[in-house]
Amino acid sequence: MAGASYEQEVSNTQVTIMAGGQAKRMNNEIKSLLLINGVPLIERTLRQYYECGFRTFNILAGFGHEKIEDYLKNDSKYAKGVGLRTSIDDPSWVAAGKGKALKLAIENGVIDRKKRSIIVHPDDVFFSDSVPEQVLKGHLEKGSGYKATIVTTSGTEYPYGEIVVDSKGTVEKFIAKPFVKKFTHTGISVVEPEAYGEIDRLIDLNSNTAQEFEKVVLEKLASERKVANFTIEPYDVWMSVNTLKEYETAKARLEK
Repeated sequence: MAGASYEQEVSNTQVTIMAGGQAKRMNNEIKSLLLINGVPLIERTLRQYYECGFRTFNILAGFGHEKIEDYLKNDSKYAKGVGLRTSIDDPSWVAAGKGKALKLAIENGVIDRKKRSIIVHPDDVFFSDSVPEQVLKGHLEKGSGYKATIVTTSGTEYPYGEIVVDSKGTVEKFIAKPFVKKFTHTGISVVEPEAYGEIDRLIDLNSNTAQEFEKVVLEKLASERKVANFTIEPYDVWMSVNTLKEYETAKARLEK
């Protein structure tokens, strides 16, 4: 949309929230309903995008979708007064994956084929409320020619100890939790409508194996040089909540 204002670009953008995660390493809780400061992760996501002007939201859910839908209908502040549509994973799937969830949402009309999507995950926690605006503007600055933009940090803290060992088996160096300087995907992807055709083509809803959007679609588009990168700073503005320890760390940071 050449010459379009930020407000116009926001209106042409839908926020697609992947809310089907199960916290298998946290007593099988529904990830998107995990509380930080008494607020579910999905509500934090809705708030951050709402406050940056977004008003069209798609909820893609599977495990625990009844409780998620109930929360959004009865308790969410930010789900009220916005365009919100929900797509539920097919219960007959032997294995799902984000790719299947996205393709189903496209086929059933929950995802509008005419609008770009910012694909987000509630368990990717961002400590800056300006990230949604940064992401959209960063994507738009890349210009045409790309079907998607992946949002990264400049690196991440490796959760293990790095060890350098000599030929005799003697440890020459030990570094606890080193910072690894590699672009790291934060879980946010921005896809233009042209990418929906790739999801249609590459994702098999009848597969007995999980179809992951990143593995099946983004890797293919990247090999064709159709994916741009946008890096947010500082690197620790983002963290993924996949374990109880990460959950406690995120809570501690946000409670300050």
